[in-house]
Amino acid sequence: MDTNQRLDALVAPLRVDVVSGASVIGKMAAEVLRLAAQDAQAVSLEEFRSELGEVCGKVLDAQPAMATLVTLVRDVLTSVEACEDLETGRLAAVRSAEAFGSGFESRAESVATRASALIPSGATVATISYSSTVLATLTHEGTRAVGQVICFESRPMREGETLATALAEVGVAVTFAVDAAASTLMGECDIMLLGADSIGDLGVVNKIGSAGLVDAAIRRGVSVMVVSDE
Repeated sequence: MDTNQRLDALVAPLRVDVVSGASVIGKMAAEVLRLAAQDAQAVSLEEFRSELGEVCGKVLDAQPAMATLVTLVRDVLTSVEACEDLETGRLAAVRSAEAFGSGFESRAESVATRASALIPSGATVATISYSSTVLATLTHEGTRAVGQVICFESRPMREGETLATALAEVGVAVTFAVDAAASTLMGECDIMLLGADSIGDLGVVNKIGSAGLVDAAIRRGVSVMVVSDE
């Protein structure tokens, strides 16, 4: 197996994942880069940088909507720039990927802490699909007084069911609803809470169906909040 085939095999699970959100994809990508750096067959620092750059490009191509991967790739490539030999560069890349992957929980907790202060006690919250950052926010100690959460299913993969189950398991009152009921049920909500795969000049990228839900919220005068890792 040549280098290109080996790197393609590493990235393949990342490329076919069409369900997971930004945090899960970010962890997967960090592990891909860790393994790529650890197992690189380069015999010089220059070759290592080239191989690492190649796999970073494949990671970005595999999930182009996930802005968090740009941060990961930047951190890993930057960590190698100042290195003067192959093994130092390899170690720097491995440690950078590990640090990025292990930092998701603390970053999600930081976002959840800030977001929880903006959700009124007893509020009915609408959301769609599955987002680990949304889950962290709705289960944060500051938001445990939420009245109920309406989880829309997010067809065709029904990721919203996963979120509804996770919330119910920790005692949050949940209503699991079909996407088509958004316009009707939004009138019962106080706030709309969304995760985001990326945020840019053109707006927020999230699961299909999010735009329709936001439109329904705006028509009903319901506030919309987006929570996202950097």
